[in-house]
Amino acid sequence: MYEFIFHLIFLLKVYAVINLIAYLAYFLLSYYLGSKKKNNSKKNVCLIVAHPDDECMFFAPAILHLMNKHKPFILCLTNGNYYGIGKTREKELAQSCLTLFGSSHDLTMINEPKKILDHPDTKLWDKLFCKNLIETYLEQNAI
Repeated sequence: MYEFIFHLIFLLKVYAVINLIAYLAYFLLSYYLGSKKKNNSKKNVCLIVAHPDDECMFFAPAILHLMNKHKPFILCLTNGNYYGIGKTREKELAQSCLTLFGSSHDLTMINEPKKILDHPDTKLWDKLFCKNLIETYLEQNAI
């Protein structure tokens, strides 16, 4: 019983830290983007997430703030197939982005399990592949 309570408390602490980081990112992005010279054109911004649901679990406040002033691009590095439900998670991500952004977003989901395996151990990821993929994506979308 004590082990269960210990794990529950640990998970609550992890959840609190992740939320704190998300809100800090929101305020930093708000400050940084708000301090730039204002013009009428929307700039492209990119949210890079490891797998589906990260966009709403951790970054929803930042996303909601940015979507009015910037064109959002979402790059998801895996399709969330760790438990064998990748196709379902892909649909959920598309619906989540539609709910958060409406139709004014660009969603790209990568499904390269030999290079980026959806697994808690990110040591299994091909880091050079990830780096090149992200750099290319940012360049192609003028981010």
